[in-house]
Amino acid sequence: MKHALLSLFLFTPLILKAQNIKIYAGPLASSFGNAKRIPLLEKSLRTYTYGVGFDYLEKERYSLTSQLAYVKIGGRDDNPDNQPQFQKAQESHGYLSLSTLFRLNLLHYKKTSTFVGLGPFLNVSTQKTHAFESAMYKGYYYFSKAYWGGLAEIGLVSQIDRINVGFSGNFQYSFSSAAYSTISPNSSAHILPLLHKSISFPVIISLGYRLK
Repeated sequence: MKHALLSLFLFTPLILKAQNIKIYAGPLASSFGNAKRIPLLEKSLRTYTYGVGFDYLEKERYSLTSQLAYVKIGGRDDNPDNQPQFQKAQESHGYLSLSTLFRLNLLHYKKTSTFVGLGPFLNVSTQKTHAFESAMYKGYYYFSKAYWGGLAEIGLVSQIDRINVGFSGNFQYSFSSAAYSTISPNSSAHILPLLHKSISFPVIISLGYRLK
């Protein structure tokens, strides 16, 4: 939690430069992959995300947008050939997600426009414990305290007076390990890093009346 609070503190200068503020929430589907292509939590787990965003340096064709969100990532297994206690596994973990995207405005019609965005993200754990809990992985797998990656988005927004309403599709992929395994429960050596990927479809409401 202290890492999440520190990240929030470092994020504050960007918030103070915001020209618009928005809130958003929506469903999220996430899973894991690994370099050895071992089928481990590779099935999608449906969770949710919600947060706030801040737009600044706005121009006609582009802007920067920073987002502060809660995301719950995870994955699941379904292995009917295993012993009964190992046939199903599901893991999830909560993170504070900080991102800054370069957003390009595309098609524009009256007060409705489409956009695409691309930029980095940093996810910082909000939980005290990081160990996997299912019988198959307990003691050997752990969620990372923090990891980073890339975020891409595409969406549409309409302006109604000083309020914007829209939706987007966001794809998040980790470049560092979101989870990892150890050689034994008492070992600090990391093996088989798990990369996280997720897609979400949040609804965006900019109460974002302009701050400047």
